Amino acid sequence: PKSNAVLKPVDIAAETILKAESSVFQGETLVAAVAAEVFKLMDRVHSSTAEGRWIMSKREEERQAVLDFAKYFVVEVFDNSFAGDRARLAGRQLNLIRDTCEFLYRLEDDKENAVKDENIPVIDDVNEQD
Repeated sequence: PKSNAVLKPVDIAAETILKAESSVFQGETLVAAVAAEVFKLMDRVHSSTAEGRWIMSKREEERQAVLDFAKYFVVEVFDNSFAGDRARLAGRQLNLIRDTCEFLYRLEDDKENAVKDENIPVIDDVNEQD
């Protein structure tokens, strides 16, 4: 997949945090806003109006995964790592997060591909004689 598709959830999460009014959206409301925006992206991916791929066929599981991602991004990345400082999230740090996420995604993709390659049966040449 292209970098843009891989990183779109990170971009949407950061953009939502940066655009959200801090007096209204904080804590769980900010998590919900991020989750809602990422889920809208997944709706577009499912309907083929946005680039990307979905791997969960059960929408309930997908919603939970989106919520888990939103919680992680808001709590661990934004609140804990950046102390809720939007300016720090907006700058060079976001590019470092994006680069790191893409690298980790590609590593996991490589692992999945290696497992798939190992599970492909090898067809012996049946015409060979001993």
